[in-house]
Amino acid sequence: VLWECLVGRQLFDGSSEADLLSKVLLCKVPALAASGAAGPELQAVLDRALDREPERRYPTASEMANALGIALTIEELLP
Repeated sequence: VLWECLVGRQLFDGSSEADLLSKVLLCKVPALAASGAAGPELQAVLDRALDREPERRYPTASEMANALGIALTIEELLP
């Protein structure tokens, strides 16, 4: 949902539920940098949150929130 809010469109779109599910399972998540919606720090947070392997994702919402806070602070400090 965060990716979609930042970019302003659905992450994946399909002509049917099967097509959409196939894209969710197989397609790579487009980088935010291509849309100009975020810098590398925020991209790293989203990459981890959207990782296909559950054990590589944030274990808790609190940890993701902390990472988001740090990424946004860093991006605000960059020129």
